[in-house]
Amino acid sequence: MNVKVEETNTGSINFGIGYAQGQGILLNGAISQSNLFGSGKSASLSASTSLINQSLQLSFTDPYFMANGTSLGYDIYDNVFSPNLAGISPYSTQTLGAKVRMGVPVSEFDKINFSLGVENNQINLSSSNVPLRFNQFTSNFGNSVNDIPLSIGWSRNTTDSTLWPTSGALYNQTADMTLPLVGPQYYRFTSQNTWFTPLGSPDYVWRSNAIFGTINAYSNSQVPFYQNYFLGGINSIRGYYIGTLGPKDTDGSSLGGTNEVVWSNDILVPMPGIKEAHTVRMSAFYDMASLWGGNAFLLTPQQSFRASYGLGITWISPLGPIKLTYALPLFNQPNDNLQPFQFQLGTSF
Repeated sequence: MNVKVEETNTGSINFGIGYAQGQGILLNGAISQSNLFGSGKSASLSASTSLINQSLQLSFTDPYFMANGTSLGYDIYDNVFSPNLAGISPYSTQTLGAKVRMGVPVSEFDKINFSLGVENNQINLSSSNVPLRFNQFTSNFGNSVNDIPLSIGWSRNTTDSTLWPTSGALYNQTADMTLPLVGPQYYRFTSQNTWFTPLGSPDYVWRSNAIFGTINAYSNSQVPFYQNYFLGGINSIRGYYIGTLGPKDTDGSSLGGTNEVVWSNDILVPMPGIKEAHTVRMSAFYDMASLWGGNAFLLTPQQSFRASYGLGITWISPLGPIKLTYALPLFNQPNDNLQPFQFQLGTSF
């Protein structure tokens, strides 16, 4: 018996370009090798940029560090976040960090993830008239803040498809904290769960997404304002400008919040007249959320409650995903930044 074995290509170069309201042009690229020097280990260098986010990351992963499938990886990253450029809040941060991570498979559907790292956060207050809380934090910790983040997470995926799930669920629970003695000390818990339920036919699906998050300080420390939750935008609460929901300063700057509750619901249906039903989906949606805590305004969850409803279209085009939505905001207040029509264009080549 003669056997011919050919090794598949293990290296790749990817580039992407897109556009999103509030973030401008999105560019990304990556170089990866999944069988580095024939070892079965992988390495990648990736970069992305938009109006408010820039990132550069170098990663190395041993996917079979242990016989049970436990993976071990290392990351070095440089992230810049500039909400001031989009008129969201008058600050920017640059985070330079490194971490070691481990993924432990528990079952066919479940995985537990661990990570431990070290970070330096450079804070730039881009205006002389910034929220009092921002000044208080930098007075206590300075404009160069170090911390040691520890994270533990559990994920479970029972969906029937990666691209267009019609049944099953995605569960992600993450608990993280900064270790004592270095920088501000805080802990956070975030839970995001998405369910897909067929409505009589796989072509008609109810997608429900629920998010809960809370972040608090310990040891009489202070939660960094740049770690707060921000809501609003096409991938959050549709009909509101990106990152502008929740408490605001007297000048309209978004402060974010230390507590968030989000519940989004979409009824996904085929686009009439489109033969390729699995590339285009229409949706009727209803979003609701509340964002509060971490500031002197003491808004209650009821006072911060916002909602919206509307219609959307998602097309997985040959050039990448395209999303368009039209939303009518509910329970909005005079100082809310509304944006009924929102779109996001993406492509890779």
